[in-house]
Amino acid sequence: MKFIKYLKNNTLIIYGFILAIATIALVILYPYLVVTDETNNTPSTTIDNIAESYTDDYYDSPSIIDGMPDFDSIILLESDDLIPLYEDFLNDLQEICPFYKPNAITYRDCLVSRLKDREKLIKKIYEDMVINVKIINDEMVSADNADEITEPRQDFINNLTILYQSWKSYRNALCGTELSKTWGGSNQSGYINVCKLYQSEIFMIRLLDYRYEWVGSFIQYQIEKNLTPKTEKFKDLMRPESIL
Repeated sequence: MKFIKYLKNNTLIIYGFILAIATIALVILYPYLVVTDETNNTPSTTIDNIAESYTDDYYDSPSIIDGMPDFDSIILLESDDLIPLYEDFLNDLQEICPFYKPNAITYRDCLVSRLKDREKLIKKIYEDMVINVKIINDEMVSADNADEITEPRQDFINNLTILYQSWKSYRNALCGTELSKTWGGSNQSGYINVCKLYQSEIFMIRLLDYRYEWVGSFIQYQIEKNLTPKTEKFKDLMRPESIL
C-alpha cells in the first residue's frame, strides 16, 4: 500500500524518469535504426539505373524454384498445373467405366468407346483452333498490327501441327512400353487403353489451355475494351463462349 501511495504522489517524477531513459535509448540506437546516406545526394534516374535496378530485382526475387525468378518458373510450370494426377484420373474413370463391371467385356468396350470419343474431340479442338488463330491473324492484319501478332501466331501453328501429327504415335508407344509387363494377360488391352485415355486427357487439356492463350484471351481483351471487329469472321468469333 505504501508503494502504491508513493506512485500516486510521485507520478510526474516517474514519468519524467521514463521519458529520459527513452530519449537516451533513442539517441544510442538511432544509427542502427536508420540507414544514413553518406553522400546526401539522390542519384539521378537514368536508363542504366533502371536497368540495373530491374536486373537486381529480377534475380533477387523469391522463387518457387531455387535460383530461378518466379517469372521464369511460372512460364515453365503453368501448363502442368492443369494436369490431373494419374490416381485422380483413375478414380474419375471408375465412375464412367467401372473396373470389370458388370463384366470384363463391358469394361473394355467402355474404355474403347471413350477413347474414340476423346480422339474425335481432340481432333475438333485442334482443327477449330487452327482456323480461329488464322481468323485472329487476319483481324490483326486489318488492324495494322500484323508484325506484332502474325509471326508468333504462325510459329505457334507450325509447332502445334507437328505436335498434333505426332502425339498419338508417342502416346501409343509410351503406353505399350509402360505396360509390356502385362503381355499375355487377359486385361492387357484394358490396361493399355486406360493409359491411352490418360495421355489423351493430358493432351486435350493442353490443347484447351493453348486455345485460351492464343484465341480466348484475345477475344476476351477485345470484348473488355469494346473494340469494333475489323473482319466478319472475327465478329462471328466474338461470342462469350469463344473465350473458353
